[in-house]
Amino acid sequence: MLKIFKEIRKRILAIRWFYNMCHTQRFNFLFDDSLWPDWKGDPKEIFSPDKLCELLKNSDSESRKVVMNFIEKVTLDMNLRSMNFTLSYPEYSDKNAEEYAEYQKNEKIESIANGIPALLEESFFFHHGMRNLPDSVKKYVCNKIFIDGGACFGDSSLMFLKYHPEKVIAFDISPINAEIFCQVMKKNNMLDDKVFLILKGLGDKNGSFQFMDGFSGGTSLNLAGDCEAETVTLDSCKEVDGTVGWIKIDLEGYGLPAVKGMVETIKRDRPVLTLAVYHCADELFGIKKLLESLDLNYKIMFRSCRFDGYHELTLIAYPAELDQV
Repeated sequence: MLKIFKEIRKRILAIRWFYNMCHTQRFNFLFDDSLWPDWKGDPKEIFSPDKLCELLKNSDSESRKVVMNFIEKVTLDMNLRSMNFTLSYPEYSDKNAEEYAEYQKNEKIESIANGIPALLEESFFFHHGMRNLPDSVKKYVCNKIFIDGGACFGDSSLMFLKYHPEKVIAFDISPINAEIFCQVMKKNNMLDDKVFLILKGLGDKNGSFQFMDGFSGGTSLNLAGDCEAETVTLDSCKEVDGTVGWIKIDLEGYGLPAVKGMVETIKRDRPVLTLAVYHCADELFGIKKLLESLDLNYKIMFRSCRFDGYHELTLIAYPAELDQV
């Protein structure tokens, strides 16, 4: 851990130098607040040594590398955003150059073929982290129910079919996304009993709230709008009438409440989890802590589901005994 903290300190000092240099007007950047707008506050407090130590405890080297890279980018973004500046980062890391070229080659072709507005890396290439997991994990989820939390326009639900689910139950609060989702499923000849959408959000309680709808990831849960959505806990969802094998969520910062609302399902079925944790500190620090408190012998890791190596930071968890199969 001492080595990790020395590396973190070195990066923080570099960021501080860069931050100070910005005040000299020796750098000039374009403003863009679309990266991590929900990360607010003092980075030194948010990413304190104690919090990082707890977050990275028992993590593998790749998890530590990915998390530190993510924190470096978020910290820099937070500092620059306070001055109405931000950076544009490379779309891929050097080690992923060949894979990125493959993705670019097939993106438009598969997007048109599937009727999806955009072919997202995290779903169609990285499979929300499942692609690079052991075969034993992929076999473990077969013929079980898959949960797509934050279904958007159906890209993840279509990808799920590669892993032979009993059925896919998708959740999304956006009527705009829901219309596209249904069109995509129809184009791909998906029957309602195989993939179906519930126009509700996943949370830690059943209720409702106002939100601003928008195309794809433009739906904002932090801005009151003229759309009303219901929330439901996965534990109380009657449509989940069998064993759950895989839960994927990407809920624009509401990941922790969603996980709180599925604790009994997780305890009962021990599904594979691929959970987006990049939206806010509650997701990044809170979800791992909650899962560890359940004491279910999960192997937990962090991976980036983008070619750049830091966007779409995802917590992946699966029963540890699957590594022995």
